[in-house]
Amino acid sequence: MNAMRGAQARNLAREIGLFVIPIEESGVARLVRGVLEVGPDASPDVIATIACRRQLEIDGLHATEAAVRELVEAFGFEYVPSREAAEQSKTSGVAYRAVS
Repeated sequence: MNAMRGAQARNLAREIGLFVIPIEESGVARLVRGVLEVGPDASPDVIATIACRRQLEIDGLHATEAAVRELVEAFGFEYVPSREAAEQSKTSGVAYRAVS
């Protein structure tokens, strides 16, 4: 099932115009000058998040994390925050938790 989700995520990236190339680094997915480098066992959710963030940039929209999350989830993937966003939430003093 994960292989199918990985293929869907890579196809999503290709549809928005990214070149997707395999690399040897396990678990890695990164965007380098318009090329999405994807290693073995890379998370489909990370691939989709990178692709959706790039799509919003291409469309000329400000890619806020909320907008990226909404687009990623619309495609059926789970949003994965960028390192910068994750680090910012750690240092901002703001804590988030689910409330039922």
